[in-house]
Amino acid sequence: MKTALVSFAISTTIFLLGCECGRNRPTPASQVSVAQKTEEAKPTRYEFSNESIDIGQNGNIKPAMLLMEDIGPDSLKTRCDTATAGQITKAPYSYIAHLIKIGGKINSIQELSPSVAAGWHEVMLLTKNENSAFGSISIDYLYNGDVSEMKTGDAVICYGCFIGTAKSENIMGGNVEVLAIVGNRMEKYRPRIIY
Repeated sequence: MKTALVSFAISTTIFLLGCECGRNRPTPASQVSVAQKTEEAKPTRYEFSNESIDIGQNGNIKPAMLLMEDIGPDSLKTRCDTATAGQITKAPYSYIAHLIKIGGKINSIQELSPSVAAGWHEVMLLTKNENSAFGSISIDYLYNGDVSEMKTGDAVICYGCFIGTAKSENIMGGNVEVLAIVGNRMEKYRPRIIY
């Protein structure tokens, strides 16, 4: 009877903690790649799909939002690797679920509905893209944080999880590809001026 109770208690604890038997331990941080850092950062409940880069189809918004709620802004900053829009647009499937930092200029800031995502904002940015004939691309940054000091035209660095791309209508009525990132840290910076 005691053995059955102990077994039941252990099974219940494992179930409640969400552990998986036989799971490998993560490699030390000094020996991991970007993909491995992301895997280490997210428990198994954060399942990202790379079947499609379209965020309307891949379902990566929710797991990324949950991940950002669990990773503090300071921790996120130390886990992110620098990426450019050109690198991401050349290999978008390879970047899905990676923690990245990328710079851009704020185009607009809009609060999301508190009933859907309290404290979250949609920040649209424009960044350089050496992989585009236009030379730039937009970033749709879902941001969980304070935007009171941010305004249109500010140069910022965004930290977050790349989740895929979306199509957005431009002012001329055409569709353009937008990079989608979910994060909880955004910092102003003064870009270098080259004459």
